Formats: sequence, C-alpha cells, structure tokens
Amino acid sequence: MKNCHCGHSEEECTCHVHEEETITVPSSELFLAKHGQKANIPFPCSFPIKVFGLAEDNFLEYAYNLILPHAPDTPLSSCTANMSRKGKYIAVTVTITAVSREQLDNIYAVLKNDPKVKAML
Repeated sequence: MKNCHCGHSEEECTCHVHEEETITVPSSELFLAKHGQKANIPFPCSFPIKVFGLAEDNFLEYAYNLILPHAPDTPLSSCTANMSRKGKYIAVTVTITAVSREQLDNIYAVLKNDPKVKAML
C-alpha cells in the first residue's frame, strides 16, 4: 500500500488525488518549492499547472477559467483530466506558456484562494 507525502495511506488521505503524474518540464510548484522562490525558470516556457478538486460541476472548465485571465492565449485543448481511482476527485492539468514569475505567482494565488480547489502542483 502506498503512502501519501503526508504519511497517510491513499485510502485515509484527503490532501490530493493519488494519480500518476508526468511533469513535462522541470517547472512546477514542486520545482519552485525545491529550488526556492528565486528558481531560474527560462521564460517563456511550457508550464503545466495541476489543479485538484471534487469530480463534479465540470471542474475541468472551472479550473481552466480560473487560469485563463492570467494566460489568455491558453486554449481549452491544453487541458487534460484524470479521475481518482474511486471517482471522488479529478486532477486537471492546464499547460500554459508562462511568461514571467509574476504571472505564475498570480495564478497560484487565485488557485490557493478558491474554495473549490483542493490542492495544486
């Protein structure tokens, strides 16, 4: 049985969806956390933002619409989604063309303050 990063088993954990994930570039919230706020990200770059929420109310479009004001050239086709094993959660990945650290900070601030967003990477 796998354990989450928080130490709970997958069955006990509610902090995020347990799905296999692929980061296409080394620039994600985990990368920034590991390398610090001054991480050298080569802008512009393809930047995947993974957003987790309950699998209801068309969460894919909801997450996309939270990010779109900060990355207006991002097409809906840049979004992918994976359901959790039990179908309670959905992980939405929106891959944007990131142009600055300020843009990324603004996106993560919106996501962190939204009540429907359970977690993000």
